[in-house]
Amino acid sequence: MSNKNLKKRAIEIAFIIVISCILFLSCNRDSGNQKIRISKSENLSSAEQVNSNEEKSEGNDAGEKNAVSGEDADREEDKTQTEVYVYVCGEVVNPGLYALPEGARAMDAVTAAGGFTEDAATDIINLAEIETDGSMLRIPSIQEVKDGEYQIPVASSGLSGQDDLIDLNTADVDKLCEIPGIGEAKAKAIIDYRNRNGKFVKTEDLMLVPGIKEGTYEKIRDYIKVN
Repeated sequence: MSNKNLKKRAIEIAFIIVISCILFLSCNRDSGNQKIRISKSENLSSAEQVNSNEEKSEGNDAGEKNAVSGEDADREEDKTQTEVYVYVCGEVVNPGLYALPEGARAMDAVTAAGGFTEDAATDIINLAEIETDGSMLRIPSIQEVKDGEYQIPVASSGLSGQDDLIDLNTADVDKLCEIPGIGEAKAKAIIDYRNRNGKFVKTEDLMLVPGIKEGTYEKIRDYIKVN
């Protein structure tokens, strides 16, 4: 082969090598850019996932706060409900002092105390009577009733005459305290109201006295009178 041909062949080979290098470098640069784009995409996805998780967490926290707030509101509402304390004794399973909702009846008090015993005289008590704060509900035994040892309350018997009733217009504190469910504080409130406003015209006027509501009146109406 002549020198001319050798030079030509060498130039062609050198050209091929240069082109190959250019192509190789170009491919590496594209690959690097692609890796950068993939990395950026992955980072973006991670950031979006974090934001999404934070939003879910904030939503859950808000839901939990609302739930707690609702529970607190329920507890506050429960606290505002009026209760009466009744001492239940005699022939009940668990005698003791019980807090009952205002307007509760004798049967509710018996149920709170675990119900009647086998010896209870269940037909001697008016279970429909409304219980008042500070009152006592005593369930007699069958034997007590047979032996005449249990005195039927005036409100339950309905047999008492007018002379046995307590006059709201003349009774003093001690006499008023003889009314079941009327303690010293309520007795004084009755007298204070009477002194400020004059005599009671009818027994229903007792509900005008602060602290005496319909439930209390219904409990004691058969024990009182006005003259």
